[in-house]
Amino acid sequence: MKKTYPPILPIIFGLLILLPGLVFSQSGFSPNGDPPPSSIDVVWQTHDDNIPLDGDPYGAGKRIFPEKKTLSDSETSKRRKVEAKATITPAIGGKTIYFKIFDVDDPSSSFVIDTNGDNGVDNFQENDPSTVIRNAVTDANGEAVIEFSVTRYPGNNYRVIAGRNYDDVNNVDQTQVENDSVPSNIAISQILTVWRMLHLEIDSMGSEPSSHVFDDDDLLRGDVPDPDIGALQNSLRPCYIDIDTQAFSQFSSTSEPWNHNFSEREGSMDYYAGFLRGSDSNRDYWGLQIIGAYEYWDVMQDNDEDEYERGTIGITKISSSYAGKEMYCMIFNETLRDMAADPSHVASLSYLSQEVVVHEIGHTLGAEHDFSVPPRTVMWSYEGYPDNEPYIAQTVFDFSDDEIRDIRQLIRNEYEN
Repeated sequence: MKKTYPPILPIIFGLLILLPGLVFSQSGFSPNGDPPPSSIDVVWQTHDDNIPLDGDPYGAGKRIFPEKKTLSDSETSKRRKVEAKATITPAIGGKTIYFKIFDVDDPSSSFVIDTNGDNGVDNFQENDPSTVIRNAVTDANGEAVIEFSVTRYPGNNYRVIAGRNYDDVNNVDQTQVENDSVPSNIAISQILTVWRMLHLEIDSMGSEPSSHVFDDDDLLRGDVPDPDIGALQNSLRPCYIDIDTQAFSQFSSTSEPWNHNFSEREGSMDYYAGFLRGSDSNRDYWGLQIIGAYEYWDVMQDNDEDEYERGTIGITKISSSYAGKEMYCMIFNETLRDMAADPSHVASLSYLSQEVVVHEIGHTLGAEHDFSVPPRTVMWSYEGYPDNEPYIAQTVFDFSDDEIRDIRQLIRNEYEN
């Protein structure tokens, strides 16, 4: 018997002859014989030789330090760059990938810090980056990379999406990104958060001269301790600021010239200018010198009959006009020792020493004194209110929400972005 074919088959065979560039796959036709991608992924990665991205210790995702690697580094614009890399699987070269970057919601639950609540587009001093669609072409490994420049403001954060279809990427909105509800053919990255590094030069005075005659109530002897930075890192984390003690370690010294009392505030400035060596600062590299000293001039004015001295336990110099340098902090260890010995304070020397370091460094970041009773912030001070001095034992190591907001916005002129 002669075999016959349904009329539709010649049509199909004809199409296959006319369209040899199409092949069948489990997902249907694919142009040029390429198998359709089974997945797409997108990640943030370090740009060139910039400071490597690492895990965010205060939240999810990764962090970036968009600043110079050293004080003499001249690559300021380059240091703000980060890369978004999309990868398609199986690897296919020559395919256009579309990217869209979002300014995502600040994770803080405080309306003082995050003034627009659960909404995104709240980065400080930045236009909405999602208005621009970027693109790149995959290489033989199926990877496509774009560059993006972040701001310098700590706490600003981003996510990036990627896909093969322009309209699909363009149609993803802020709410979908915030809720992790992007379409299945769109890849979404982890959060990338801007951090800043505060590089510390830590110095202290050496021992007193053997011939020095002390007042009866001055009991600290020998090498003056370094400032205690034990609480600093945790206190600065909500501001997205980390600390480094290595960059200026070659300049740090525990045997600086000994000085009992500075005759006045200017005396401490002269002392500071006389031996500072490395910790200069600018908006792309934050440096700070902190000095362990004996005591300040104002304890000489303590003429009451109380056996415990009253005086300044720390000072901060912020103006950049003195000696051509930016700032320093001094911590006065004899006065700290005396305050810790006062039974009305009920605070250990370690507690007071760590608190005053955070307090003084807070000043270099723009925070001002707070006089609330009881204390609500590490910036609390009894200055001008001597009867409130015993409350120092209740001082917390935390910055208030408004202080965190101001520090993250870099209100200091020296650190102005």
